[in-house]
Amino acid sequence: MTRNIDNRYTTIERLILTAGEQQLSDVCDPTGASDIDAANVQQKLLDMIFQASREVDAYLIKYMTCPIAEVITELTVGTSITMTNGSPAVVGVGTLFLTELEEGDEIFLPDDEDYWFGVVDSVTDNLNLILKYDYNGDTVAAATVASRRRITVPPWLEIHTRNYTLYNLWRRRGRMNENNPYYEDKEDSRRALKDFQSSKQKFDDSGTKRKHNPVQSEKTFDDRVMTSTTLTKYVSPDLDYPP
Repeated sequence: MTRNIDNRYTTIERLILTAGEQQLSDVCDPTGASDIDAANVQQKLLDMIFQASREVDAYLIKYMTCPIAEVITELTVGTSITMTNGSPAVVGVGTLFLTELEEGDEIFLPDDEDYWFGVVDSVTDNLNLILKYDYNGDTVAAATVASRRRITVPPWLEIHTRNYTLYNLWRRRGRMNENNPYYEDKEDSRRALKDFQSSKQKFDDSGTKRKHNPVQSEKTFDDRVMTSTTLTKYVSPDLDYPP
């Protein structure tokens, strides 16, 4: 599966807030032998998040070709940054962790082909930070480039993606339709996304207001980019979600 970091509308952290660690581990591994920080569980959760994001895209794509352009910032790396497989510790040389990172930020190495990243738990000082879970990527002892990603997805869109993800996870265990504990949540999300499709709201795309933005070969990439700010104008109906 090809993953694009710009096209992931929720995180494992937010799944945990909704379902809890043990439940997520159980649906990924029916033997109950895995922990939430095990590499295979994280991989399954990421796969399901990307699948759910693509399903949400199917509703958004009618009005925009690139629903959200995430802001990814390259971190200051004076000399190097080290992320070690199986360890939550990240060590930098010539880095500015205190001023550039905060709890909940994702830190990743752009050359990690398996798309592993760490979620910052705490920043000790400019040269040291601790991840919420052990880093499952390959050990990189002296990377010269590292990046930060902050979640800027509007809450209404994020919760719909979480609902689709959780529904799909239980569907893997054979829990279909009304037997799935997230069936009603998934249906609420489907209705809300269809409401978004049929809404009369217009979005501000690169200074040009328009309702439709179909995929056209002659369009430039800059013309297609939509930002999370434009999506925040929409209010999802009949759905309570955390701020």
